[in-house]
Amino acid sequence: MYFRMPPLFELDNYEQCMGSEDGVFCVVAVDVITEPDNDVTNIIKKYSLNKQKQYNHSSLERGICVTSSCKGNNISNLNMEDLNIVLSECINETIYNEYKVKTQVSRIYYCHNSKRQVDVDVDIGDWIFAVIILIIFFRISKLERVYLKRAKGSKIKKFSRLRRDQVCISCSCGLRIINKIIDFFIKFGK
Repeated sequence: MYFRMPPLFELDNYEQCMGSEDGVFCVVAVDVITEPDNDVTNIIKKYSLNKQKQYNHSSLERGICVTSSCKGNNISNLNMEDLNIVLSECINETIYNEYKVKTQVSRIYYCHNSKRQVDVDVDIGDWIFAVIILIIFFRISKLERVYLKRAKGSKIKKFSRLRRDQVCISCSCGLRIINKIIDFFIKFGK
């Protein structure tokens, strides 16, 4: 009886789908349409009544490779409403052929496209944050120099007697080191 119902969750292979040139992978919620004369929907309804012990099988989750599972439809340049219709038809056909129940897509969680490029948006808040951090670094460097000049007679005096090219202890030297590390990874990371 249990195996006559469609599984709660079913996922197509995401990596294989995204590996194709025009791959589109969607994760959706699917509702089973109740039909009074359908044995399977009656089983689902009866089974799902006991919510404390059993899952609700009238609501299914599917991860579907649209390009391989819905081959008869042209999915390029579809808006969300049209994509919802295409997914509903495709998933309904797939589930109906195997379990003899009708379904309807109730929600599209997300869709990924293999052609999608990830763009990083840098806005004014990011620039302000970067400038504030730089100001803080340079202020700390200045305070460090002032502190070393005032520290006559203390243990820190040994460092203040060293020339600048012998020991680099200021914050600006730290920035130079960080810059060199970033340059290294940019040059040899490719």
